[in-house]
Amino acid sequence: MGITGLYELPEDEKEAYWLAWFCVDPEFRGKKLGSTLIDLMIKKAKEGKTYLRLYTSSGPIEKTARALYEKRGFVTTKVEKGIDNGYDKIYMELKLK
Repeated sequence: MGITGLYELPEDEKEAYWLAWFCVDPEFRGKKLGSTLIDLMIKKAKEGKTYLRLYTSSGPIEKTARALYEKRGFVTTKVEKGIDNGYDKIYMELKLK
């Protein structure tokens, strides 16, 4: 169906969780599963952090995910051009508090 998770990085572990492995099986897309997963991760991150961060790609396969992140209030904080198989690596964050 879908998978996601949170992790911490040593350099910002006191203030942020990072969203990882965000994926919904094609058979279950369009059924609000992605929205449910991201909302659960936001709720969990609010329990102890100030930010929820992630990185994604400018590639076409990530277009729907980027739209979901933006709809939830994530903003782009950094872009590394051409890093991810020729696509841009896009860093985003959501301020939780």
